[in-house]
Amino acid sequence: MRYGLAIVVLCSLVACEVAGPPSADTVAPSGDLPRPPGDGEADPEAPNDEPLAIVTLSSELLDGLDQALSTDVLVILEADRSAAREVGDAVERELPERFGRVLRRFDATPVLSAVVHSREGLEHLRGLPGVRRITEDVRHEAYLAQSLSVIGQPAVAAAGRQGAGTTVAVVDTGARYDHAAFGSCTAPGAPAGCRVVAALDFAPNDGQLDDASNHGTNVSAITLGVAPAAQIAALDVFGADGKASTSTILTAIDWIVANRITYNIVAANFSLGSGAFSAACGSDTLAMGMKTLWDAGVVPVVATGNDGYTNKVGTPSCSPDAISVGAVYDANVGGIQTSVCVDATTAADKVTCFSNAAPFVSILAPGGMITAGGFTMAGTSQASPHVAGAVAVLAAAFPDENPLQLRTRLVSTGVSVKDARNGLSFPRLDLGSATAACVATVDVANVAFTNVGGTAAVSVSAGGQCPWTASTPASWLTVSSGASGVGAGAVTIIATANLGAPRTATLTVAGRSVTVAQGGDSSAPAGSVVIAEGAATAKTSAVSLSLSATDDVGVTGVCLSTSATACTTWLDFATTRTFSLASGNGAKSVYARFRDAAGNVSAVASDSIVVDAAAPANGKLTATAQNSAVALSWSGFTDPVSGIASYTVVSGATAPANCSTGTVIYAGLATSATATGLTNGSAQGFRVCATDVAGNLSTGVAVTATPAPELVPPTGTVTLNGGAVATSTASVTLAIVASDASTITAACVTEAATCTTFSAYAPSRTVSLSAGDGKKTVKVYLRDEWGNTMTTPTTASIILDTTAPVDGKLTAKAAAAAVNLSWTVAKDTTSGLALYKVVAAASATAPANCTGTAIFEGTGLVATHSGLVNGTTYAYRICAKDVAGKWSAGAIASARPLSEFDGPTGTITIEGGAASTVKTTVAVALTATDATGVTHMCLSTATSCTAWTAYKTTATLTLPTSTGLRTVRAWFKDTWGTVSAAAASDTITVDLTPPKDGPASVTGSSGALTIAWSGATDVHSGVASYKVVSGATSPASCAVGTVVFAGSGSSTTHSGLKNGTEYGYRICAIDAVGNMSAGVAVKGRPAPEYDGPVGSVVIAGGAAMVAKPAVTLALSATDASAVKTMCVSNTAVCTSFVTYATSLAWTLASGSGPKTVSVWFKDEFGNVSSPTSAATVVDMTPPTNAKMTVTPGSKSVTLSWQPSVDVHAGVASYKLVYAPTSPPLNCTTGNVVYSGPDLAVVHTGLAAGTVAGYRLCATDGMGNVSGGTTAKVVVQP
Repeated sequence: MRYGLAIVVLCSLVACEVAGPPSADTVAPSGDLPRPPGDGEADPEAPNDEPLAIVTLSSELLDGLDQALSTDVLVILEADRSAAREVGDAVERELPERFGRVLRRFDATPVLSAVVHSREGLEHLRGLPGVRRITEDVRHEAYLAQSLSVIGQPAVAAAGRQGAGTTVAVVDTGARYDHAAFGSCTAPGAPAGCRVVAALDFAPNDGQLDDASNHGTNVSAITLGVAPAAQIAALDVFGADGKASTSTILTAIDWIVANRITYNIVAANFSLGSGAFSAACGSDTLAMGMKTLWDAGVVPVVATGNDGYTNKVGTPSCSPDAISVGAVYDANVGGIQTSVCVDATTAADKVTCFSNAAPFVSILAPGGMITAGGFTMAGTSQASPHVAGAVAVLAAAFPDENPLQLRTRLVSTGVSVKDARNGLSFPRLDLGSATAACVATVDVANVAFTNVGGTAAVSVSAGGQCPWTASTPASWLTVSSGASGVGAGAVTIIATANLGAPRTATLTVAGRSVTVAQGGDSSAPAGSVVIAEGAATAKTSAVSLSLSATDDVGVTGVCLSTSATACTTWLDFATTRTFSLASGNGAKSVYARFRDAAGNVSAVASDSIVVDAAAPANGKLTATAQNSAVALSWSGFTDPVSGIASYTVVSGATAPANCSTGTVIYAGLATSATATGLTNGSAQGFRVCATDVAGNLSTGVAVTATPAPELVPPTGTVTLNGGAVATSTASVTLAIVASDASTITAACVTEAATCTTFSAYAPSRTVSLSAGDGKKTVKVYLRDEWGNTMTTPTTASIILDTTAPVDGKLTAKAAAAAVNLSWTVAKDTTSGLALYKVVAAASATAPANCTGTAIFEGTGLVATHSGLVNGTTYAYRICAKDVAGKWSAGAIASARPLSEFDGPTGTITIEGGAASTVKTTVAVALTATDATGVTHMCLSTATSCTAWTAYKTTATLTLPTSTGLRTVRAWFKDTWGTVSAAAASDTITVDLTPPKDGPASVTGSSGALTIAWSGATDVHSGVASYKVVSGATSPASCAVGTVVFAGSGSSTTHSGLKNGTEYGYRICAIDAVGNMSAGVAVKGRPAPEYDGPVGSVVIAGGAAMVAKPAVTLALSATDASAVKTMCVSNTAVCTSFVTYATSLAWTLASGSGPKTVSVWFKDEFGNVSSPTSAATVVDMTPPTNAKMTVTPGSKSVTLSWQPSVDVHAGVASYKLVYAPTSPPLNCTTGNVVYSGPDLAVVHTGLAAGTVAGYRLCATDGMGNVSGGTTAKVVVQP
């Protein structure tokens, strides 16, 4: 099928002819038989033992065969070209007519075209000997001035290289050879200037030079544009349906091979294809045809296709024996929209969005909007003939070069262009570079040697007369042969052995760079390290190391570290070294790495040792005196690093200072020893030291012991103060009772945990206890004449209490001629309480202490003092004594005995018992009685009272000056001063706050208004009544205006009023104490009716759109009474009423866009209508300027523009004006070239070489005109 591409061209052309939309790939999905290979998979070949051929037909065709519908197929033979005829003859003989028949034999390709009539016929055909594969006869689609400059063609043509003597076969839709681009031929080869030497129709002959698409004409003209001296063989393979079958294309290939010498056909262009392959497709049927051409010396040039694939191409461009061509733009041609993609921007050498691409695409060429043969088209179909024409130019210039050399010239000299869609770079055709006298290539880009070195060869491909040289700057690399040459040749290089690091060099051959890499010595050394000649421990971190290492090329360095993962300092290799281990005690390791001259580093070698620089930790030494001997034992010596190796015990008259002095009495691993032969009574000192495995000696622990004939210490008991429980002084008497087998000579007395100071023994002594109250324990250690000392003391305890008790509380309660006393418990936390003592005095002042006569002494907590004189005050002091004998300071109290003790009782009444008042100074009435008479009273609004006055039955009292409930309390006092047990009280609410108003409303009728109210509140004294006053407006208060109501109701009717006149009212609430509220104001109008008018408004006669905001409003309103006024607004809010009129000049809200007018109407009784509204659109905004493209032509200019935008009235027309030299200042000046709705125009009749200036203005439906787009251009000859 043809490669078609539907394009919307955003360019400066009046009309751009483009190929039609692409058809779907006609290779249908599989049916019952195996599916065709997809996306670059190699075609499967039947194994040798498989008798049947592979069939790749669509399910539709297979279904058709089941229904006896004949179908065309291609039969690929198991034979090369030389044997194809014999195998084909056999197939034709063995295919009965009822099954099908052979339609066509191909001379150049081992393929038959056949028709089969049924599924049975297909099965018979696939079983015939020599049939390799059966496929559908696929139908394929047909997939310049600036483009020639881009590829450098003008300069090449000017140099005389125009493809003279060569022919390019264009396998396409034919060509209109009578066009001037081909020499205005009357027939192929006639007249003499005709560039078309042959024109054949291999599809059913349609009698046309080219099909309706004119695709082949455009492709052929592009070919001759690149190679103007070449000739064209126009081979039409497309039928009337716009499709080309594989068999038809193979027939054309047969003709090319057969006539290649006759016409010197050097290239064949295929701007067609189908399918999608992501890898090379050498076994595809059409790919086989490409190989046939290649082998015959004809270069196949194939378009990749226009599907926009970024990793696939069609067939036959996937053939490895063809030059596959993608498309780039040759200039900025504006935005391009195709049926598969959009290029919003275009530029020279930008890969088109529709161009199929894959890593194996050969080359790119211009294919975006190419004008040739009288038609402008875009696609890879237009890119491919650029390359086919280039092959013709090269074949004529270099006739000795084969297809591979020609392709090398094209690909190796192209300009690199990156495809932004997939990041791949491809060469873009550069004909100028490709026609250079000599183009040489090499067969490799990289050469690799091992470190051993050796030789390698690089092949050079070049024209027979092309000289070249080979050289390298590397000292280790030598060009042994082929340092220069002419034409094809080879270069031999030698690399010396490399004992160092890997290295690279550049070999320059025929101007091409070849990277030469050589590996280095990759074998690392092997080695070991030994610390301190293999010792297990060391006393210091400074150690000697023994190093050993081997390597093929010798060990040059060593790196020593205390880390297994890091090493930074390399040293010259030596077999011995001094090294400092990591600081601190414990296991330490050394890690060694060895390096050879090539820099190879060995695996890490290591050794370990325990460093112990610390002496063992001392333990505990115990000495036990014996008769003329001392038994020693020790424990707890530790060494966490290397461990304890032995112990050393030394002795002397005193303990030796260290274990290096004194007399050694033991050395070994035992933990006890006995020193014998000692003198009883003479002290002997000892020291035990530990030595660890590393040889460190501890400082040791010392002890002293004295041998004796008996070893039992004294025994005894002690008492303090004769066994007293407590004492109030720190000085006590200690008594000792003790015994011993010998004489007790010393004692140590202490309260501490240990005792160190002994004094001469005495059975009794005075001891001072330690400071501070509490229990004191005295410890006594006794020692006899042999030094035997009590290890556990004998003890005695006593409580030291120097603090007096803390007094409790004393209460004195008077009675008739007596006082009852009670007290709380005093506290003594040290020795405890012993007793209480109470003393009294007939006075208001209590005794100073408790030394007087006691009225009570004991442990109780109550006492009664009787036989007293009523009315006389008695004072008391109670003191507590603790067990240690300390007396407290004492607590005091007093009381006065009386004949009776009940306080007065009474009442109080505020304001005669009123519940509320508006006053804050109130009158109170009081009554009180008592057995002995009431003498005083105290009034207060608080819960306590201090201001006593003489008792009376009436009084006044000032309350707090705020609203609220108030309580007044009264206390009374009798002759003995006894106060009433509870206060008498009364309450009243002080109400200084007026009521809170509620809502009110007015309801009108003819000549009357009804006022109603509700919801007034008063939280204190309550609402009692209401007052309603009126006036022309609502009175400011209820103290003014005319009173129309006073009472407790909730509504009143005010009658006798004038209809249409507004009346104001104020309603005030009055509470129970006379406070009046501020009142709520309302107003109303009596009227015979209350419906507002009904009306409408129309803007500018109902126009949907206006050109300015100044408009005329038409107004209409009706009402039961007369319509008097109206309010007009551009918003939803009414602010001012004016006299009603049916017409009004009005200014809408500023700016363009939708506008709304709202109107309210009012009648003679003041009734206002609901708002009515009308809307329109104001359009004062001109259209946007159009984007205009100007393309100069021969004495003419083509102008086209994109539509302007007008969001309101829409664009109505365009006006294009012209002026020489520069654009007109506006669209009212200059010469009118065009006026109307179209988007393009051709301005003709211009003088070549002059400058034409243009301005394009757009006018909208309301007459607004845009400022205009300008352009100027030089008119072409």
